[in-house]
Amino acid sequence: MAFFGSRRLMPAGVSRWLRRNRAAVILLFAAAAVGVLCLAAVQSLIPLQKLEQALIDFRFRLRGNVPGNPNCVIVGINASSIDPSNYDPSDVSRSEALQLMQEPFPWNRKVDAMIIDKLMAAGARTVVFDLLFITPRDGDDALAAALKRYPGRVVLGSAFLLENPGSIDRRLIYKTPLPDIVAGLKEPVTGCVTLPTELDGVIRNTWYLTSAMQQYGYPDHNLDIASMAGLAAREFDPRVTLPQGTHPINFQGKATTYVDMPVEELFMDRIFNGPKYQGGNLFKDKLVFVGPVADYFQDWHLTPYGSMPGVEIHAQIAGSLLDGDTLKDVPGWMELALCIPMALLAAWAGIRLTHALALSGVLAAALVAFVGIAQLAFVEGRMLIPMEAPLVGFAMTGLFALVFNFLIEQLERARIRSVLDTYVSSSVAAMVLRQSDEFEQALRGQRRSVTVLFSDIRGFTTMTESAVPENLIEQLNEYFYRMVEAVLAAEGTLQQFVGDAIMAVWGNTYHLEPALGARHAVRTALVMRTALAELNATWAANPLRRQLNIGIGINHGEVIVGSLGHPKRMEYATIGDGINTAARLETATKQFGCTVLIGEAVENLTRQWFLYRKVGSVQFKGKLNVIEVFTPLGETGTASPPWLERYHAAIALYRQRSFTEALAGFEAVAIEIGGNDRLCEMYIDQCRAFMVNPPPPDWDGAWTLTEK
Repeated sequence: MAFFGSRRLMPAGVSRWLRRNRAAVILLFAAAAVGVLCLAAVQSLIPLQKLEQALIDFRFRLRGNVPGNPNCVIVGINASSIDPSNYDPSDVSRSEALQLMQEPFPWNRKVDAMIIDKLMAAGARTVVFDLLFITPRDGDDALAAALKRYPGRVVLGSAFLLENPGSIDRRLIYKTPLPDIVAGLKEPVTGCVTLPTELDGVIRNTWYLTSAMQQYGYPDHNLDIASMAGLAAREFDPRVTLPQGTHPINFQGKATTYVDMPVEELFMDRIFNGPKYQGGNLFKDKLVFVGPVADYFQDWHLTPYGSMPGVEIHAQIAGSLLDGDTLKDVPGWMELALCIPMALLAAWAGIRLTHALALSGVLAAALVAFVGIAQLAFVEGRMLIPMEAPLVGFAMTGLFALVFNFLIEQLERARIRSVLDTYVSSSVAAMVLRQSDEFEQALRGQRRSVTVLFSDIRGFTTMTESAVPENLIEQLNEYFYRMVEAVLAAEGTLQQFVGDAIMAVWGNTYHLEPALGARHAVRTALVMRTALAELNATWAANPLRRQLNIGIGINHGEVIVGSLGHPKRMEYATIGDGINTAARLETATKQFGCTVLIGEAVENLTRQWFLYRKVGSVQFKGKLNVIEVFTPLGETGTASPPWLERYHAAIALYRQRSFTEALAGFEAVAIEIGGNDRLCEMYIDQCRAFMVNPPPPDWDGAWTLTEK
């Protein structure tokens, strides 16, 4: 490809050193990437932290839901619980609890005592309230009495709350149940409901044992506060041990993994004694969580599985503790241990594979394999191995290897291209570098429709006889530079120089729509004509330069392309009648007095873009077919000369053998043009001759050219 053209991007010595030390450069970058990623300052960057959090969430969602612990049950205070209109009057009349629940929430705490009694009577082993009893309310004495009836079997909520939020005097306060409620209880009954929230507001971790000092940010080994879920699990099963520190939560699934039972149904005998609750058997030997689940309470929190009520988060934490299914702690050195081999793997692939597609495939496969291993470690090994640093190091090294290999390849291509461009056209050089199947096929021989341009300097042979060689070569090089630039700018193939002649082709080295190739060729001819006029104007003041005139012929047709020559000197050649006709048109410019002549195939392909003057029908020497020949006046934006329509009408009369009328037309056009027009003069002379000696009956109006 010609991405960098033939210009050098850097000194040749630097380019050569990079090619020879490619492996060392890639390995050095891999080492630097690992070193940077392991810096604490880098690890603390918010984008990297968010990436790790997203990768944790991805693993949970990829795993999907797993069954919750069957010993955990939720009794929910939901929308129906706080809307008395949902209660059947007959149920209310038979239940004191339902009567108290007719009042706005929060209810009289006698209701909480009744909930405890109901669940304990049903056989519940432990009851947990995800509620804060930190302000006095009616029924506190009933609740206190219920706690004393079931010592060590009821857990109440406590929390770290922010006082004076938005104020400079704000502070974090640990709030526990009222002393009057828990007075005289020897067993721990308070579990903290507060869970750590991460930067994105998602709850992913929990602590099981902490202290107020730790929560205030100070080191403290006196861990006297247990989390609600941890305390509940330990009270339910004394064999459960609570670890210190912060740990990831092994969520079992999305919200409703533990389906909540509406709290009011505990007091509706017709439902409680039915198949749903089986007379309370549903709660036998269970760990029952009681808490709000309705949106009204605004106790929903983000988790890896999306939004979830707080009471279910605690239930899922407790469920994983009871299952012995908590996530294992990962040692701190594992991140570096994974980062190094992943970066080395990407470096190895970048060193061994220079093809971008192959390297990308290997990197993608390695990435999928690493993600698969991490997922397997999560699902089967209960480990959330760190993925962010290994993946970023792997991606950085792999991307660097891709870009670096691409740069080296382009530098090498640029070096070869700079050599090839000296000997062949840029389009041929580009195809050689691409090594495309199309070019390989073309080398063996292929038919193609192409547009060919021939240009030649008029009287060049005579010029060489009297010219000073140095001056002539200098002028020719100035001329060739402008002409070749016009060809290359139009994406043409500079096929060859034949003395002072230039042959350019569109469509022989790469696929090109015929109309587009013809358009490029005609526009190139117009540019060459303008460029020569500019050169002649410059040379006019230089006694060492001569004025030049050129002829240009353009034809479109089918040719054969392929590699011709000797094994030691091959040429990508274009041969065929289409080439020969273009050369004949260039020669014919001398007879017709036109700078540019094009064949009818080119005119058919480009008439929408250019304004043409018809030259006539022509039969070349040695050819049986007659073709129409035209000369371009400019692009279609150019105003049509007022005489052009009369000129074409005169040609039509000429071909109809109306020579008298045609003569008058050509004479009028010649006067309008300025009296010096070669085409009009030719037709005028021919009309006069035919008026004296009419042409034979089979005359077709064509000009027969005797020169090749």
